[in-house]
Amino acid sequence: MTPNSALSEAGRSIRYRLVSRLYHHPALLRRIAELLVGKPSLARAAKAVADLHSVRAVFGRPWSFSTAQADNMRAGDFVIGMDNGARQAADRALLQAVLPTPATFGSLAAAEARSRLDWICDPQRPASFDLIDDYMVHVAWAPLAASLGPAANTVGGAVPDSPARKGLYDELRSLGAQLIIGSGCPAAVRRTADEYAAHLNTRVGQSLGQLCAHWQQHSSDAAAVHRNAVGLTWVGHPATVQAAALCTQQLLVNRAKLGELHLEATRLGDGVWCDIRFREALEAFVLEQLAQRPPFPILTRLAVRATWFEVGRGRWLGAAPAGSTLLILLVGALADRRATGGLAFGDGPRECIARHHVLQVLVSAMTGLLMLPGLRWADAPWRRMRFDGPVIRHMKLKFRRQP
Repeated sequence: MTPNSALSEAGRSIRYRLVSRLYHHPALLRRIAELLVGKPSLARAAKAVADLHSVRAVFGRPWSFSTAQADNMRAGDFVIGMDNGARQAADRALLQAVLPTPATFGSLAAAEARSRLDWICDPQRPASFDLIDDYMVHVAWAPLAASLGPAANTVGGAVPDSPARKGLYDELRSLGAQLIIGSGCPAAVRRTADEYAAHLNTRVGQSLGQLCAHWQQHSSDAAAVHRNAVGLTWVGHPATVQAAALCTQQLLVNRAKLGELHLEATRLGDGVWCDIRFREALEAFVLEQLAQRPPFPILTRLAVRATWFEVGRGRWLGAAPAGSTLLILLVGALADRRATGGLAFGDGPRECIARHHVLQVLVSAMTGLLMLPGLRWADAPWRRMRFDGPVIRHMKLKFRRQP
């Protein structure tokens, strides 16, 4: 290794740790966003947008600011990282066709949440659990498995507590960490992402016949089926788990709201899972929490040609040379009172395909947690959340057993 390459690797490690830490401090990011909004000259120099108007303006111009991230898509092409065009539009349409309805997603997640609660509350177990491994890995997988059909057993494991299912999130979150930080990731992070990308592609390849049969009315292109099954898995699953962890973190901070929602959930009993008013109220609450702690507080866009961008609430313009990267502080836009938590899923033509699906999964997952009495952290403050770079890896909780 040459001194220059060693220095470059050291720089990547520092950048990786820095960006990862920023992801876990949305309040600091909001302060930075406020600074950029108040000083347009600084925003122009940094090539950054941070207010609601400017962020939405960039989201609305996908032909000028591309989400293309081919170098960071370690498991292969997927719609969130493709250039705009016919291929991206076709893949997006395919995914919209093969996904069950948001209501179905919510029902499947609710059924899995109830099953996991039975296991968590087993008197033979301690009154504690890991939100990630013991709960959300399974709740998030259940509706995705319905999208994959019989192939889901090969891709994600047939048995909930099998090594394959337990390790599912560990593999997929590594691909997510690589995407979040991008080409600045250290070599070790990239190698791990490449290894797990190969594992996922192999499992999808082994079940490609089942996938093609399951999706045959929507596509006869085996390559497109493979590509989108891989992408749906590694993007949809860890992103949903991460969002649920952040919502739960916010809920545990707001003890008064936690108590209020717990009382209402227990009052409704088994009917809570399908009570429309409760689910609508909980969805609104989830959106509020996602606005406070968005899963992706920082985004980037590539200027596909020399263009401009608005800064300082749209009152000034900045130059974006062709090939330059524009930084989007989404957390700043979400701090605007006019914004809704839905902006956490993007906006405009490239808005998240499964926005409503994910929300229904989160509502079902949070409903299950609200059924637990005395829900609280299981560890001391400095150990409450364990991270793998920008991604939450473990989050141990405990509850009070009923007499």
